[in-house]
Amino acid sequence: MLCKGGVVNNEGHLEATGMNKVAGKIVLEASDSVNNSGTISADADTEGSSAGEISIQAPNVTNQGEISASAEPKIEQQAEQQVNILAASVGKLPSNSLQTHSNETAAKHPGGAIKINAQQLTQTESGRISVQGGNGGNIGIVAAESVDLAGEVNADSTATSLVSSQIAFGGKGGHIEIASPKTILQAARLTAVGDTQGGSVTVSGKLPHGPLPRPEQPDVVLLPNTQVRVNSRRGTGGEITVTGTYLQIQDHALLDTSGALGGGQVALGGGWQGGGDLAQAIRVDFAAGASIYANATELGNGGTVVLWSDLHHMAGLTSAQGSILATGGGIRWSWRAN
Repeated sequence: MLCKGGVVNNEGHLEATGMNKVAGKIVLEASDSVNNSGTISADADTEGSSAGEISIQAPNVTNQGEISASAEPKIEQQAEQQVNILAASVGKLPSNSLQTHSNETAAKHPGGAIKINAQQLTQTESGRISVQGGNGGNIGIVAAESVDLAGEVNADSTATSLVSSQIAFGGKGGHIEIASPKTILQAARLTAVGDTQGGSVTVSGKLPHGPLPRPEQPDVVLLPNTQVRVNSRRGTGGEITVTGTYLQIQDHALLDTSGALGGGQVALGGGWQGGGDLAQAIRVDFAAGASIYANATELGNGGTVVLWSDLHHMAGLTSAQGSILATGGGIRWSWRAN
């Protein structure tokens, strides 16, 4: 489905669901703006197809409704019978068998892909972007000027339960990438939660160049009650990466990469001890009421947490007053203190 024009307004339901086991593709292009207050759907159909793709390109994109390319994992009857027989014979399903069935089921029903390319992107509190599936899908947002995001962005792995054996099947969390010179997350909820493995969330702001003075206005802001989660229900947590010139994590913002078998990775303003390929921020503010969790909630090691600003920049500053929890053995954390 292709829609072009100066302005594209959707207040109803645009849909391109599955045919021949593959869902459709929706392309919206406008020379001025794309405004959605309804539903744009490339979801998988009820017969077990894969989710499709949605591409939106316009100078101004506003979402007050739902944009979705999601799939619901479906357990084949034969597989369900085999699992139930195993569960009944041993009292519970052995973990290696559960892992095999879970991965196979998730891989057959992944979430789709959503790409948004704009000058300015605005999503209100009622807005939702979703690529849920057996394995979470991929969401890519690129805005040349600004991203102002509330509401929900979801790339979770959706677990499907077998009622008779009370066993949930799911796969890996998906991937969310946001890149803009100015990104404000307003009590937004970004999730790439997985069953067997957490996914990833990457937010990239303006990259520092040259001997700049200490920036006064942040280019990436997580406002109060913003949540970024890449947890894993049965495996290890995923990755949260935030880069830019000046990062500001305000009170009651939460970044959570905890997993049942190990914490994941959180990198704010740079890589481990400033190394690696990640751009180093000039200033990072982590407020007293903000929190980072990288816990191993059942077994395994806590994760890796990095808060960093450029050691070699005269204006470099890291202010960390909030709460950082990475319970479990083998915790790694790195910060640049001032």
